[in-house]
Amino acid sequence: MKKTMFLRILSIAWLTMATAFLAAGQLHSQPRILGVCDELPDEAALASAGVKVESWLPATGVCVMELIDTSSRVESVLVDLSLLDIFETLELDSTLQAQRMPSDPLFPEQWALRDASENGAGLGIASAWDTTVGSQAVVVGVVDTGMDASHPDLLHNLFINPYEIGGNGVDDDANGYVDDILGVDVISGSSAVADASGHGTHVAGIIGAAGDNVLGISGVNWQVSLLAVKAFDANGQGLVSDVLKGYEYLLGMKAAGVNLRVVNNSFASPVWSAALERGVRSMALADVFMVFAAGDSGLDLDKGGAYPAAYAGVYGVTVGSMDASGALAAKSNYGANTVEMMAPGEGIVSTLPNGQYGEMSGSSMAAAHVSGVAALLMATDETLPASALKGVMKGEGSSTEGPVALNAKGSLESLAAWQALDIKPVEEIPSFTGESTLQFADAPVKVMDLPPNGQGLPAGAVFDPATRTFTWTPTVDQVGDHQITFWVSDGIDEDSETITITVTPAAEPPAMVSPVDGATLSGSSQEFTWTANGAAVTNWFVRAGNAQGDSSYFLSGTLSGETLTTNVTGLPTDGSSVWVRLQYRVGGVW
Repeated sequence: MKKTMFLRILSIAWLTMATAFLAAGQLHSQPRILGVCDELPDEAALASAGVKVESWLPATGVCVMELIDTSSRVESVLVDLSLLDIFETLELDSTLQAQRMPSDPLFPEQWALRDASENGAGLGIASAWDTTVGSQAVVVGVVDTGMDASHPDLLHNLFINPYEIGGNGVDDDANGYVDDILGVDVISGSSAVADASGHGTHVAGIIGAAGDNVLGISGVNWQVSLLAVKAFDANGQGLVSDVLKGYEYLLGMKAAGVNLRVVNNSFASPVWSAALERGVRSMALADVFMVFAAGDSGLDLDKGGAYPAAYAGVYGVTVGSMDASGALAAKSNYGANTVEMMAPGEGIVSTLPNGQYGEMSGSSMAAAHVSGVAALLMATDETLPASALKGVMKGEGSSTEGPVALNAKGSLESLAAWQALDIKPVEEIPSFTGESTLQFADAPVKVMDLPPNGQGLPAGAVFDPATRTFTWTPTVDQVGDHQITFWVSDGIDEDSETITITVTPAAEPPAMVSPVDGATLSGSSQEFTWTANGAAVTNWFVRAGNAQGDSSYFLSGTLSGETLTTNVTGLPTDGSSVWVRLQYRVGGVW
């Protein structure tokens, strides 16, 4: 029996570690394999390893594959795929688990929205509503169990796809989903977003149940556009690939012009997934603020144990649950370096399917409050970048250790302070060879590198925070392009600038010594000689062809010190022209 990863929507005050195997086949007909890569792999190559493409997700760079022969051993297929040298990472698709606990009858008051001075905790939302009650121009994605689109408290705050004509049975916006007016169900590949669990509807109500309408409850936003992405079924189960398909859909909508600013994510797994982190990163790089529930198993996330929450701070914010006294909830995950915010999460009343209302508890509810306040801030300042949101919401608390309690009024005051700042961008630098020094603008700075492989700064690079300089003397094996993102922070806001550093070989390229260009050759064979000109050539070959561009010779020769020599045979003897080209590799770059 194999173990599989569980990803749970965190809507309750406890998290059960499952030990029984839940095969991905319980949700789909066969196991799936997720491969992280930069482009769609060749079908023939995949077939040689025994798989076919189920889905290609270009925005996140993940290929979802299925076995061609369902009786094949998955372990053997993974080995064969790894030998293709195509994928950065390979993993089995994982089961996601959503959980909810039946709650007490509806509370008469929403303590979470009240001023903290009244009951020890709360968002102080009434003061914020004096400034803004939200805007339907701000779109919030809810990746969850769906949404009750007919609920009277949600009906007027649902996203309406402007690129789709409802009910005509046609995929008008060509995004792979027919009639996706309100969102999608990525599990079935349809536009049916109905919520049989209740969790997604509850989260949606916290973020944006209509306010001041003499009905039920009020969301953090009285006006907003809620975009439903159903990636979890009635039992709260889904797959990593389903969440990735949800991200792919959202990225497509963003690229099409939808003003997607915030995405609420209330799920976690005890095991890290490279493919899922790739998807999270893709969303963040698209200027979408990603909000994650910390989880409800009492874990210190500084030591890991729940993902993506444990690394989400790089891409957004991880939120722990607090009770009505303002204390961290007993079951909430925590972490001085990972759980950066707390919000109301215990005994939260919100919308439920079939026009009902009810109470749930957990960090899912806490995350929804943060998503709601983020949307309020976006409504106040439509130019506010997602990278600045966390600092604005944390305010002066961003320089303190441990989580900061969410406060709507304080966030708006912090936004006003941020708007008054004039943070200068990082200077751009040109291509260079040898040593180069980058001097930052006159502001406190920190530096972070986010290249495609997610590793740190290039080997040998040094950042000195005292002088705010970045110095790097590249070596010959670092020839090529290096993308580095530098983050500028003043303690409230973070701004970033991504630069591309191109390292070129310090030496002149190899040059032909004999015969000279334009020489007349005799016979069907000829020796050609090049000098390396000091370049550390590691591999090389010669191509030759005729004037029509046909290339039929692929030859290697000898390398002795500075001299590269090869004998090209099969040359034409009819007096026609030929070309000869040397292709070589220096430091891993051809």
